[in-house]
Amino acid sequence: MKNIIFVIASALILSLTANAQTKKAVPAAQPPARKMVTPGYSPATVSSPSIASSWGHGFQNEFDLNLSEGYFKTYKVGSKSYTDFNVFGAYSYDLGQNIQVGGDVGLRSYDSSTRITLVATGTYNIEPNYADSVFFKAGLGLYPIDKGSNGNTDIKSEFGLYVAAGKRFKLWDHVNYKPMVKIAKISDLDAEITIQFLNVSVNWN
Repeated sequence: MKNIIFVIASALILSLTANAQTKKAVPAAQPPARKMVTPGYSPATVSSPSIASSWGHGFQNEFDLNLSEGYFKTYKVGSKSYTDFNVFGAYSYDLGQNIQVGGDVGLRSYDSSTRITLVATGTYNIEPNYADSVFFKAGLGLYPIDKGSNGNTDIKSEFGLYVAAGKRFKLWDHVNYKPMVKIAKISDLDAEITIQFLNVSVNWN
């Protein structure tokens, strides 16, 4: 009886020992490794400033319609009829730093003979916002002048220059009221001062 108990106890001990060794041989399951995800690099997009914002004042081109110097008239000399007219405008292009360059252009008819005013100009604006700025302007170019005498018309193109000062007043978007005072000296004529009340300018980029 003792021998049977000894054999059973020995078998149980061997079974437990073998089972323990088997557990030691099999490594415990490791948790799944975390995958390192590196966020992608997306560089910031830098947008280029638009032309209008780079100018800073809202417009690059300006066209003046000078109604102060415009006229249209018909008349007779004896039995002959004549039609005279004058159309005058100006264009300015912005160079930046409150400076504009451009030209004045006029078309004038004398006794059925047409002459052109062509003047190069420069403008300096006090304010960076041109729409409400005081400005100073100067021009140099050719003007049609009547050199005739005793009722005879003799139109000549003569060099002249002028300086002017004025101010824009914004009426609507892209439209300004633009009065100015101008002093002009053309050829050998006396200097002439004019106040131009009926000037309107239109601007765009």
